[in-house]
Amino acid sequence: MGGQGRRLGVGLVASLMAASVSLAGPAPVHAASADKAVSFQIDPAHTGLQQGDPIAPPLVQKWVSGNLGGLVSYPLIAGGTVFVTTTNSGGPTYLFGLSEASGHNVFAPIPVSSGATSAYDSGQVFVRGTDGTLKAYSATTGALAWTATLGPQGQSAPVAAAGLVYAMSTTGAVGTAGTTLLQAFNESNGSLAWQSPVLPAADISPAVTSSGLYLTFSCDESYDLNPMTGAVIWHHAAACGVRGLQGHRPAVAGRP
Repeated sequence: MGGQGRRLGVGLVASLMAASVSLAGPAPVHAASADKAVSFQIDPAHTGLQQGDPIAPPLVQKWVSGNLGGLVSYPLIAGGTVFVTTTNSGGPTYLFGLSEASGHNVFAPIPVSSGATSAYDSGQVFVRGTDGTLKAYSATTGALAWTATLGPQGQSAPVAAAGLVYAMSTTGAVGTAGTTLLQAFNESNGSLAWQSPVLPAADISPAVTSSGLYLTFSCDESYDLNPMTGAVIWHHAAACGVRGLQGHRPAVAGRP
């Protein structure tokens, strides 16, 4: 993910609200609906906010996963399962699905490409690897549904929303110049819905709402694209020219 704050440690710890959720008895409402996190920075818009989350301090530890064998990514939380990828320098990388209630494996760990990043939508986990692939897995069984091919450069986190999965990558061999593309794939089968050439900065995870898809670069270079078609809604040109522009991680607030 190009340093997108993805690695946390070798295990995963879950905490619940001590004041109103009893660890000894059943909770009246499953926390998964309020605690949903489906993307880098919680949601496709990257707000970092879980709307309506009832959890409040004081917190108590509910479970600790076993050693997952490497540094742990940001978690995805959906449907009662916590999904993480792990990276182990010189070793294998895995996608884990852990029960939100117990921390136990929901499905067997799945080998994935090193440096993998992920997103969730509609019962599927989408994993983007540094091997130039985007893969869709069943969130309940871990079964591979489809594989799509990206450019060989880039590892920014994918974003999934409204039936499409978005990812950026650059064509051409690693270490060479190429064309940077923002691509949208159909969640159902991995087919390419649209693609749009953008500035050469492959490590951007776009912020997506129902009405816009946002990309930001240094010097205030920014784009708003139609998330369903890729058409440019508006473009703010950089004040310092495009040479040497770096990608930034956008977040959207106050707009649907």
